[in-house]
Amino acid sequence: MSKICSVKKFLNDRPIFYKKIDYERFPKAYESIKDKIPLKNVIQIIGTNGKGSTGRFLANAIAAAGFRVGHYTSPHIFRLNERIYLAGPTDKCLNFRELNLDRNSNQCLNLDRGLSELNLICDSKSPSKPNLNQSSSELAKQNFRCAPIGRDVSDVQLQRAHEFLQESLPAEFKDSLSYFEYLTLAAAVLFRDCDYCVIEAGMGGEFDATSSFGRTLSLFTPIGTDHLGMLGQNLEQIAHTKLIMMDKEAILSDEMSEVPLRIAQQIAEQKGTHLRFATELLSKSEQAQIAEFCAHNNLPKFQISNLALALAAMKFLNLKFEISQLPPLNLRGRMEALAPNLRVDVGHNELAAQQVAREITEIYGGKKIVLIYNAFADKDVAAVLRTLAPVVERVEIFNYEVADREMAAEAITRALDALKIPHSPFRGELRADEEYLVFGSFHLVENFILWLEARRG
Repeated sequence: MSKICSVKKFLNDRPIFYKKIDYERFPKAYESIKDKIPLKNVIQIIGTNGKGSTGRFLANAIAAAGFRVGHYTSPHIFRLNERIYLAGPTDKCLNFRELNLDRNSNQCLNLDRGLSELNLICDSKSPSKPNLNQSSSELAKQNFRCAPIGRDVSDVQLQRAHEFLQESLPAEFKDSLSYFEYLTLAAAVLFRDCDYCVIEAGMGGEFDATSSFGRTLSLFTPIGTDHLGMLGQNLEQIAHTKLIMMDKEAILSDEMSEVPLRIAQQIAEQKGTHLRFATELLSKSEQAQIAEFCAHNNLPKFQISNLALALAAMKFLNLKFEISQLPPLNLRGRMEALAPNLRVDVGHNELAAQQVAREITEIYGGKKIVLIYNAFADKDVAAVLRTLAPVVERVEIFNYEVADREMAAEAITRALDALKIPHSPFRGELRADEEYLVFGSFHLVENFILWLEARRG
């Protein structure tokens, strides 16, 4: 048998964008190996904004409740490993005899155990010590007073999943699957030992690769106009493409706007779906704790609805945990403060711009900001800039290039001129007396952070 190449080289040779998409390819590929990678308790998250944060909140909450969980998200900022996240206890990592640890040790366990890799950071002030006469699963539940910190999968784990797929997939699928499709299958391989799988749709819902997995629960974050043409020609069509994948049980974000809500209710009636808003499952006390958690962790207010959706899923799943057990959100680029006067956000559409504009008004109390911006040509940059205009003093365009993607340089200039917003190329100056927001795609945030780190040395 010939040597299997590295997973990253293999993926780099896979197409990311297609002029014509084969919607039958992934379901057939998954069907051919699904018996080898059974997934338990799949929660699918679909929407336009907030999917990543909602998924990470939910994954960390499930881990805090004492269960193994995988979280699949996209895209990534720096490394594709960011798309596949594992958290929660495993028998191996809590087998004190196998690890030959001191019986009274509360040291951190940082293990690379192939598909079961996990970090647990234990609080030395925890009132309980491990009882080695208990089973490892009992130890897991007892010791989850410790803060559960998951981690992105390692290169070793990715490579093992790649080797499994190369050995298991029929020849017709090995080289025909797209980048996203192949990575989705790799995530399924890595999640086969998990108790719960939190799976974020890549784009849309109806034809998304992740929709081939059976679902225990469907979660829907706010839906807006994005990927026009690919998902539909207007909000109604886009909402239908996303919402049509709801299963028998579905929960909506309380921030869902009128048009998607109307379509959700129509589809739920047709499919017999039990449809609820997140706050219908949460008590007033729990809602207050959610707001307090976000304030305590300096999260933007739009994260309140994302956390509420995640914790509503916990209530539906009947998983018990305390909000105080939840670790801080460990995702980058969500109104992340890189300096006291510098924030970055991966929002890249009109709906995200609306949320960010409200947050900027809240943070700075009417003071306008400098927007560092760029976008791809397939984005509605005029709508984004029009939405942000009331909070923007001027725009600095950060130039970067991405293979096979056209930038929206001319459209951005036309929109800014029409809005009478001063603009110029970004020249690398960040003044201490001004407030800056870097807003755009994951690619923009990646390139800006790399520039900033190089500048800081």
